[in-house]
Amino acid sequence: MTLEDFTLIEQNIENQIHKFVIPIYKIKESKIKLLGTGFYLKVESKFFIITAEHVLSETYDVFYADSMEHLSTIPYKYYKKQENIDLGLYYLKEQLKNFYVPFELDITKKTLDKNKYFLLGYPGTKSVYYNNKMHSALKTFITTKDFNPKIDVKEFELALSFTRQKTYIGTNERQRFPLPYGMSGGPVFTYQIDGNNLTYSLFGILTRYDVEHDKTLIATRIEFINELIRRALIEIYKHETR
Repeated sequence: MTLEDFTLIEQNIENQIHKFVIPIYKIKESKIKLLGTGFYLKVESKFFIITAEHVLSETYDVFYADSMEHLSTIPYKYYKKQENIDLGLYYLKEQLKNFYVPFELDITKKTLDKNKYFLLGYPGTKSVYYNNKMHSALKTFITTKDFNPKIDVKEFELALSFTRQKTYIGTNERQRFPLPYGMSGGPVFTYQIDGNNLTYSLFGILTRYDVEHDKTLIATRIEFINELIRRALIEIYKHETR
């Protein structure tokens, strides 16, 4: 990837894409811990956060950073997960505060696979909260689908190659990527660059980093994300008509 291509993606992330992506925390014994990344969606006038199921829980409150100095409880009223797939969905009672803007997803539209991807999230080593302030760095990971991992990949999963080799991270300097712990639940976009134009669409949700095969990231494919949202909408509309 050229610096020009990376800069174009980085500019889009700064201007709009980062508004879809949120760090998710929990508070335990007065300690704040990053759980993972959430992806903020709007589907048919309804607002959701989707992430890896292991990031969310019904047993304790989860929070998002609504500013650099404040955490707010995620205002959900409905929680749904996909059986046997690491996906969790929050249906929100209200929109998120401040600078977050939802990604508008059309679950009836077919996603074109351009065979190139970028992944967004909050690496744990770069997204810490202390002294009543969040210290976060939203990173971009570029990879391709042309990858045959040494692990079993399910039908609902996409295997992505990953390397920590030095590459561009939003500056002209070449830097090494941080480990992707904390990026679970972040969106995977397929993209295409034509001149100075970047087109992208949601292709999956990152669910795990395979530690034994550290060049492998696993994401859940868009078809299964759409199905989870579709089933949630049926239940939501059914409840609203009672």
